[in-house]
Amino acid sequence: MFARGRGAGGNWVGAFTRRHKLILSQNDPPWLLDLQRDPDERTNFCAEPASRETVGALARDLLDYGRRFNDPRVSHPTVASDLARLAAADAGTART
Repeated sequence: MFARGRGAGGNWVGAFTRRHKLILSQNDPPWLLDLQRDPDERTNFCAEPASRETVGALARDLLDYGRRFNDPRVSHPTVASDLARLAAADAGTART
């Protein structure tokens, strides 16, 4: 599932599974939320080595979404750079 911000503060885009949310913004570093480990969504797991496969898979899904639907939030230079880095960090495709 994909979501994006709307209105004046709509500068973010995210890819979600039942367990994880990868959120990218023009103004903030990427966030990976793990609803199983942190149901209150207060901890960013994006930089954890154990999350690399999940982050890579969700980033590639988000890139694909952005290409298919021409979403300008995905092509914003900051978001696009973060997505490219995250998608290339791991070649795995498994999601939890």
